Amino acid sequence: MIGNFISDFWFGLRSCSEALLFIRRHRLWTGIWNYGWLSRFLLVVGLLIGLKFFGVFWGWASHVKVDQPQMLGASVVDLYKQMIQAGYSLFFMGWLKYVILILTEVIVFHFVRRSSEILTGQGEDASFKTFLGAQKRMIKVVLRAWVLE
Repeated sequence: MIGNFISDFWFGLRSCSEALLFIRRHRLWTGIWNYGWLSRFLLVVGLLIGLKFFGVFWGWASHVKVDQPQMLGASVVDLYKQMIQAGYSLFFMGWLKYVILILTEVIVFHFVRRSSEILTGQGEDASFKTFLGAQKRMIKVVLRAWVLE
């Protein structure tokens, strides 16, 4: 039992190093920006993040009262603190953590698709419909976690 565990563990470590060499040698990351649907998705996410931080700035700017130069420094520090808090809440308590999980799934999808192309020599479909079909279960998990949160 323990002997099998050790040999399996050693095999796993060797496989990881071989996988890293395969990824580097074949540059699996190339072509990920060729997905038009990914670019549009990231554009929407970027706009939403920008709007969030613009809202923080607008809230600060509408309440700032600078009568003395010292107050300006304290007010800018307050803006900085609000921006940090908004960024933290976006990444750890907001919807962005699920976006990051979905983007990780896009990377996994791309790497699997490219690896399959390299190993079989046959091209694979990279449409959004194919991505949804391949990642149905993970998308359901993400949506369920988001709803239950």
